[in-house]
Amino acid sequence: MFDKKPVSLIIFLLSLASRIPALIRPELVLDGDECVLATMAKHAYQAKELPIYFWGQNYGFSLIEILFVLPFYAVIGINTLSVKLGMAVLWSLGNVFFYKTLTGINKENKALAIILTLILITTPAWAEWSIKARGGYITAFTLSNLSTYILFQLNIRRYFKYPILGILIATIYKSQAFWLCGLIPLVAYHIIQEKKYLHLATVIVSVLLMSLILASFHYQGYIVFATNNNGFSSDFHLERLFRFPEYLYKSVQGNYFLAWYQDTRFFHKLFSKVFVLMVGILSLSGILHLLFNRKGFGLFIVSTLFIPLTICYSILPEDMQGRYMLPVTGYALLSLFIYTQRLRIETFVKVATAATLALSMGTVIFPVYFNGQTNKKELLESIAHLKKNGVKYVYATNCMLPWEYVFYSNEEIKGRMFYFPGRYPQYDTLVDKALYSRERTAVVGYWRDYAGLDIDSIAIETHYFISYDPTKKMLEKAFEFPLPEQ
Repeated sequence: MFDKKPVSLIIFLLSLASRIPALIRPELVLDGDECVLATMAKHAYQAKELPIYFWGQNYGFSLIEILFVLPFYAVIGINTLSVKLGMAVLWSLGNVFFYKTLTGINKENKALAIILTLILITTPAWAEWSIKARGGYITAFTLSNLSTYILFQLNIRRYFKYPILGILIATIYKSQAFWLCGLIPLVAYHIIQEKKYLHLATVIVSVLLMSLILASFHYQGYIVFATNNNGFSSDFHLERLFRFPEYLYKSVQGNYFLAWYQDTRFFHKLFSKVFVLMVGILSLSGILHLLFNRKGFGLFIVSTLFIPLTICYSILPEDMQGRYMLPVTGYALLSLFIYTQRLRIETFVKVATAATLALSMGTVIFPVYFNGQTNKKELLESIAHLKKNGVKYVYATNCMLPWEYVFYSNEEIKGRMFYFPGRYPQYDTLVDKALYSRERTAVVGYWRDYAGLDIDSIAIETHYFISYDPTKKMLEKAFEFPLPEQ
């Protein structure tokens, strides 16, 4: 994987080093979904079970991310930093594969390949997501870059190459499918260029076989989210088509949580404007070459197909979800690199990319991290308060919150959310049984997020609130109770 000259190793180490400001900040904490994966990795580390998918889903292939967390659990313990370091290492490997993809396209232009890789490393879109354990996102990023590396550079026999690509495509689909918008056109182009349609059959058969294998690992009976289209709408809304530039602009800034965006610094805004402009130019160039000058530009034209495919994908979510735009960062830079191979404007491109690199470095030197819901200090204080009052089971008024209590209490506190079953039904059942048997329980939530419950008394209310000894009658206004009282 690493060259004789240690460029790949340097890129790997630079990727890790660029995450140090984020990793050492005192307020470093896992959000609720990250706590799910952290708990999954804990169960694997303790040999209780080996989760394959993000709990409660039949997508979000998480095994690879879990495996990257385990060594850090073994060395520095089960904690926030271990989870984040595991993600940082997996993401850094993805950057190495990205660099080697570029050098596979043109070994004579390593300088530009290095610059574009550094831009990918420092783009604000990955400021938080490079260390975020959210079930499949970093897996899809790294496997996509591994796929393009195999496609453009790795010297392996074709009867190995295409089965491996089929396996990777199926795995990426089950991880986070929107990375395929850039990968599938490139694979198809290579097969068409080689005029070996047996390779197409090989890829298809490999995809189907791997999909069957992955399907055999699905949990049965408690799939909360059955597809990765949760929150999507099949209704076509024209305004969603025209929101794409804003969607991409906000997403590349990287300062968001789910559909909530937060204002950010000058460097992040200016970088995002430059990046959106670049995507627009690539798209227009691809169309013009397709219409008027296809000779010698076939690979470039195909490499720009991720743009209309991503635009189609971006129409589906009702809200702008920044994480769905993450694949654009790598594929746009890959397309730019391919385009420069056919143009005699290397000096301009190098100056422009160097300036963009300097701008992206500003996003690392002056980082901004989203001010999310989770407050580490007050979360730990509320957990201590619950333990002091003998509470081991809680009802949470936010879907993310139960997992914060589960992970940061070392699973001494079990929690559940509104619907039943949740992501891990065993814990939901324990919480309800505790309520039915009159064990002490509590309602917890973020500040004043009561979810429509008529709460008589609140024990504490800082960033979080706690209300002790709820009744089933009171909870039924927000929570499902399918299990009969015993």
